[in-house]
Amino acid sequence: MPTRVTKGLGSLLLLLLLAIFVLDRLTSVGIAVVLLYFLPITLSYRALNPHAPLLTAGAATLLTILGYALAPGGASPDYAVFNRALAAALFWVIAWFLAKVRQVELARSTEDARFRAFFEDAPTMCFTLDAEGSVLSVNRSGAEQLGYQIGELLGRPVFGVFHPDDQAIVRQGLAACLANPGLVMEWVRRKTRKDGTMLWVQEFGRAIHGADGRPMLLIVCQDITARINAEAALRDSEERFRRLFDGAQLGLCLVDERKHFLRVNRAFCALTGYAEEELIGQTYALMTHPDDLQANLALTDQFLRGDIDQYSLETRYITKQGQCRWVSVSANRIKQPTNTHSLLLAVVEDITDRKAAEDVVRVSEERLRRLSHLLLETQENERRTIARDLHDAVGQNLSALKLTLSSLQRSSENIQHPDLLAESIECTDQLLRQIRDLSLDLRPSVLDDFGLGPAVQWYLDRATAHADVTVDYSCDPVLPAVTQEAQIACFRILQEAVTNCLRHARAGRLTVVLRGTPTALELTLVDDGVGFDVEAAWGGATSGRSMGLLTMRERAELAGGRWSIRSAPGRGTEVQVSFPPLPAAAVSPSSSDRSSG
Repeated sequence: MPTRVTKGLGSLLLLLLLAIFVLDRLTSVGIAVVLLYFLPITLSYRALNPHAPLLTAGAATLLTILGYALAPGGASPDYAVFNRALAAALFWVIAWFLAKVRQVELARSTEDARFRAFFEDAPTMCFTLDAEGSVLSVNRSGAEQLGYQIGELLGRPVFGVFHPDDQAIVRQGLAACLANPGLVMEWVRRKTRKDGTMLWVQEFGRAIHGADGRPMLLIVCQDITARINAEAALRDSEERFRRLFDGAQLGLCLVDERKHFLRVNRAFCALTGYAEEELIGQTYALMTHPDDLQANLALTDQFLRGDIDQYSLETRYITKQGQCRWVSVSANRIKQPTNTHSLLLAVVEDITDRKAAEDVVRVSEERLRRLSHLLLETQENERRTIARDLHDAVGQNLSALKLTLSSLQRSSENIQHPDLLAESIECTDQLLRQIRDLSLDLRPSVLDDFGLGPAVQWYLDRATAHADVTVDYSCDPVLPAVTQEAQIACFRILQEAVTNCLRHARAGRLTVVLRGTPTALELTLVDDGVGFDVEAAWGGATSGRSMGLLTMRERAELAGGRWSIRSAPGRGTEVQVSFPPLPAAAVSPSSSDRSSG
């Protein structure tokens, strides 16, 4: 539309200029005709281009000069030139004045358009009010956010869209704006939508002057309901945290990046014996046992550097009364949305009673371990004594009895019962073999005489002589020297493992490896038998139904070794035991020879 108006005005101006020029050319009216050029110059004021009056004045000046040159004679030349020069000067003065006025009007119109565009399209709610608070104008956002049409709000008091409890405060705010022109006032209040729902708004008000000079109010407000709700939720969360923090049965403390206490609860104060005001601003060095402080500091430094997000430790506190209390500390990171530094939340539990109970249990376990060690040592000594007595006393007596009976059988020709004598000799010989086997089972002399390697080979040959199983045995030529207790434990574990394999595994192959490493003497037994459920077997062992696994583990641990077993149904069984070697200074040639065989 403005483009069409501009084109029409331009055409009209052109026609007027041409018509006046023709009139000036055909008549001798002179100055009266020239003065008609003021009409198009004045009309050009309405053009959108503020320079249109100047352009029109220029055209009028050219046409005036041209009209003088082509006009018919009759008037005095000097008089005609003076009149036309005076008219041209007036053209430019009036055109300049009209151009300046038009520039001001267009600038004001542009500013008004910009303000109107800003006012109408602003994403915030915008109102203009008169001095009594009635709505003069409202933008689309303001009407839509309140659920009204624009026409429904115009002319009505703005107080009606505020919560009844807030209307008096809003009146005071508007009055303050009018009393302090130029100052921006701010308030946060509740508004009520057309459907009755409520929203929180933050409003900025300022008194301005309207086009008629009367005071009016410009109000810009934004919906901050989400922020208010978030702040309320944050306050509720902080209140719940405070209640949980202060009412917790365990000690709680918040520590900042400088390791200072920011907050402590009642349980923590009761644990340490300090009042809250005595702890705030202090560090945990105040109550940490001097021997434990460095370890605590190291973990806290890692936490504050961001290397770890949490840690746990057991340490000792010295209470204000001087008592030593064991505590368990669990630290976690709390991130602050408005701060680059995180806080440390520590949960502190008094475990002094638990530590005392653990000490009692540890002493009892140590006594039990010593007793078990003594029992095994006594058992081995008794085995050795019984084996030696069977071999030296009973075995020799039986050998002598056999020799006597054999001599009697050879020297006497008139024996009344030769069959009984032969049977007695056979029984004596069988009893002698049983005594020898029993002696070897109790304490094989090959272990003492030749070492662990040959003893393992001897036992495997003897135990599997009549078994339907293939044995693969490998032994390092030189084995690390271990204690005699470890050698005996290793051999007894071998006996138990091989016995279990022959009785239960139904294996076709048994692989036994005895080897030395830089850190241990290792014995490994692997079979391809039916396997078993290790967890179920441990359940039977702890309930007393099966003691084999428990015995093997106890023997290994009492001798300073490590024992393990792996098995599953249908996947065979692997038993491994290892013992640490003797220090080089404690190794004698004889002990090394006995270990390697």
